[in-house]
Amino acid sequence: MNERSGKDFWFRGHDTRFRPEDMNPTHWTKAIEQLIELRRKGIGLTNSTRYLEDYRTYLKVGRSDWKCKAGLLSLDILPDGRVTVCKEKPALCNIMDHHFLDYIRSNEFRRAAYKISEACEGCFYGEYREPYYALHEFSVFQEWVRDWLETSVMACDLKSGENSA
Repeated sequence: MNERSGKDFWFRGHDTRFRPEDMNPTHWTKAIEQLIELRRKGIGLTNSTRYLEDYRTYLKVGRSDWKCKAGLLSLDILPDGRVTVCKEKPALCNIMDHHFLDYIRSNEFRRAAYKISEACEGCFYGEYREPYYALHEFSVFQEWVRDWLETSVMACDLKSGENSA
């Protein structure tokens, strides 16, 4: 149970509700293989091939070995301005505070973020995993660039089509 929201989250690496226990492993393996194939073809998936491969491994072995880097590569800013390193963790500061930039750049903040991420058992929130993957694995970065280029070309095509009509 999340203290801040009072809701259960199902994206924890240890949470068995995130595992399709009632589904035959052959079926979920095939489903993930098909998603990976679609991803490699560049067909509309936002999760990287690496993310999908990690989820497949999780389903096989029942644990997530990915170490959280929340707060080191990303932050969550809540509607009221509170800043947290993870949507499941308490806020560390507020963007409305006039000392916000000093704090967010401080060793104190880095130590707090590191402590929180080190204590995390892992999750499947893409917004935390994907930036880490993109910075540490060139293949994921390539997927991001390819997606951006394809999206940009489609946007330009749509815009030029509007101008010619």
